[in-house]
Amino acid sequence: MNRIVPSVMLTLIIACKALSQSTNAVVSAEPSTKGEQGIRLLITASTNVVEIGSAIAIHALITNSSASTLYVWHSGALPHDFQVTLTDHSGKQFDLTPKRERHPVNADFGSLNLDIPPNTERTRDISIGIPTNTLPGKYRLELARGVQVPSTKSMPKITSNPIEIELFSGQ
Repeated sequence: MNRIVPSVMLTLIIACKALSQSTNAVVSAEPSTKGEQGIRLLITASTNVVEIGSAIAIHALITNSSASTLYVWHSGALPHDFQVTLTDHSGKQFDLTPKRERHPVNADFGSLNLDIPPNTERTRDISIGIPTNTLPGKYRLELARGVQVPSTKSMPKITSNPIEIELFSGQ
């Protein structure tokens, strides 16, 4: 049995690497995420070179390999459901999470909790705007999101794999 597991893992690693190269997506060398056991948030980007003032397309995949059904809040206004962090080479962090206007309670009838049953995934494609006051350079982009675990009544935050992006000024 011990000989089968490493060969399966190697096959999966090779397949993921081939997929990332064939789709030109940016995938971190370490796809693990921080957060609750059995919950993962994996992100890929359409490109790793982005003009300041434009947007970057991100594909987010939440995987539930736990034994419990999980729930994620869906406001109907992506990317507001994700916390977006950009980190420069010195470790300075910039919050790119879009700010929402405050609404009265129950004003947003489009909001709901989406379930993620055990051993299933949910995907979302989102667009992250890069502010015009951001300096050119290399950065690390990460997303985070709260996940509700009903059996524990907790709402842990899961953090994605980091992806490297380079920002440039088109002016």
